[in-house]
Amino acid sequence: MKTRVPILRSTLILIWTCEPSIEDPLDLHVQNWTHTPENCEENIDAPIQIVKYNSTTYSLRQNKCIAYEAPFMFLFFSAHKALLFTTGAAEEEAIFPLYKTVKKISNDWSKEKGEISLIVAHSHKHGDHYVGDEQFISLSVRFI
Repeated sequence: MKTRVPILRSTLILIWTCEPSIEDPLDLHVQNWTHTPENCEENIDAPIQIVKYNSTTYSLRQNKCIAYEAPFMFLFFSAHKALLFTTGAAEEEAIFPLYKTVKKISNDWSKEKGEISLIVAHSHKHGDHYVGDEQFISLSVRFI
């Protein structure tokens, strides 16, 4: 029961803060996701793959050479808030620049639409969903 409450709360916040999009979203069935090379020493892919699903939704995927599960993170925008759903499986910003990536996307959004505040939420407490929190803790970010 304890697990269901945070998930329900996060879902309700997402529904209440995100505006529906009238545009055609990206077809995720044809999206090329990066794959891990056999030898990560030869990896040339970015630490985070950024996929813009539509004007209010981004999928961020952690490089498999940083975390073998390659978790997905989702960034949703509304008029005054952004919701980052999970923070991935690496703490070190030098190898996994999640905060810088989210900040750049948010700054681009703010230039066009106005200032927003960031909320970070998690679906559950597995490490591949919250270890990146360290990059956001000292900032004025609200965690739920």
